[in-house]
Amino acid sequence: HHGFMCADDSLGAEAVADGLAVAERSGVHVLDPSLIADGIYLSLGHGDLPRADGYFARMAGIVTHIGRPGDHAHFHALAGWRALLAGDTARAHEEARTAVEIAVEAGMRFPEALSRYGLALALCARGEHAAAARELDGLGRIASESGSAFLEYMHGLGRALSALDRREPDGIEWLR
Repeated sequence: HHGFMCADDSLGAEAVADGLAVAERSGVHVLDPSLIADGIYLSLGHGDLPRADGYFARMAGIVTHIGRPGDHAHFHALAGWRALLAGDTARAHEEARTAVEIAVEAGMRFPEALSRYGLALALCARGEHAAAARELDGLGRIASESGSAFLEYMHGLGRALSALDRREPDGIEWLR
């Protein structure tokens, strides 16, 4: 994760490739979804949709084979982000909604929070601000219950983006 955390695309891509090569040699593939997700994050973060699509194709097969709910939720959340970047708000909504449903059903609060954030962004992109506010309320509850500064930040950022999208003056207050 060092390349990812340092925002070094080449180092991150190399780490993903190295990790997947070790998994292939050892026959141990339990971390493949996480490694591939790192490749997706790197690709989407740089707007490289074709490279992300290569990772998505690989992750789809693995997630189906392994069948862990967290991996399924993560896959759909990332697919929602990819759809948003491509301007496909209908698909972004569908993927994010699926991610939330999977995370809620599995009782996975952190993936639920991240998925609700993605769903809120998709809803804002569709102009459905009241529905986005409900998803952000859910994220805010999880952030408050968990005490996670990261989730509190995401909640505030989501509120700010939604308010600024509606041209409301209090949007900037959420960034303070």
